Amino acid sequence: MALTCSAVVGGLVVVGATGAVGATGAGGSGRGIWRSAGLAPHPAKKKKKVPNRKPAPQTAPLPLRTGVDEGEYYLTPTHPVVGAGTVEFDPVNVGMDEHNMTITDSSGHVLGSVDIAPGQTQQLDVKLAPGTYTLFCNLYNHAALGMIHTLTVR
Repeated sequence: MALTCSAVVGGLVVVGATGAVGATGAGGSGRGIWRSAGLAPHPAKKKKKVPNRKPAPQTAPLPLRTGVDEGEYYLTPTHPVVGAGTVEFDPVNVGMDEHNMTITDSSGHVLGSVDIAPGQTQQLDVKLAPGTYTLFCNLYNHAALGMIHTLTVR
């Protein structure tokens, strides 16, 4: 006994494909009719497991050098967070008065100090471990007037 069927295969309508009834009997896969007509259905596509390929977050190394702008009456480091190790400070006095840059640790110990004439830039290299430090101008009452800043070392 022949079976006539119609189906849509790959966007085309197939009519009149014939095959044996027994090919789709109970428990059969139904593929026999399609194969006898020369139209095997597409096998089920297996989903490929895509590994989680999110790159590890890239953190740029922290700078070991920072400028420090000083004027009447402010003191601002270019980088308020720097890396541990020998840090180069390049303070510039853009004010009209003499200024100074002093760095102390959290216990108040002076780790370095440099005087800066108006319009001049100096360099101060200080070895710093992770922690919190204070940059300030130690001349007269300049720190009380705002020439103070907290520096974080990681």
